[in-house]
Amino acid sequence: MQTEQVATTALTEQESAIVSVLLYFDMFDHPLTPEEVAECSKVPLHEQELNRALNNLVQKKLVFNIDRFYCLKNNPGIIAKRIRGNALADIYLRRAGIVSRFVSWFPFVRGVIISGSLSKHYMDHGSDIDFFIVTEKG
Repeated sequence: MQTEQVATTALTEQESAIVSVLLYFDMFDHPLTPEEVAECSKVPLHEQELNRALNNLVQKKLVFNIDRFYCLKNNPGIIAKRIRGNALADIYLRRAGIVSRFVSWFPFVRGVIISGSLSKHYMDHGSDIDFFIVTEKG
């Protein structure tokens, strides 16, 4: 059985930040677009350097690029799952908007905030809508 050798070169600060972001989202099988990677990075990543770093990571075979998404697994199935989850989230967001407007009419409610998977613009058929409801004291 033949194994692939991965180059053992040091990662740049930008590459390391990208891998850190992808590692976190990899736990949830949630691939990211370049914009989402930049948004979640602790290191500022401007478009040109982001694209350069992502391309380097793909060439080093540390990151995979499937369609418009980046992830640590070469698994097109997680891309399809993400796309389905985003489409379902669009439907649930409309429902959540109706419910949150209704709840906000109560005089003691100061804010209604969507949380959970829907706040990440992802839902699956077993998901529910999670809200944080901020009320006035007392």
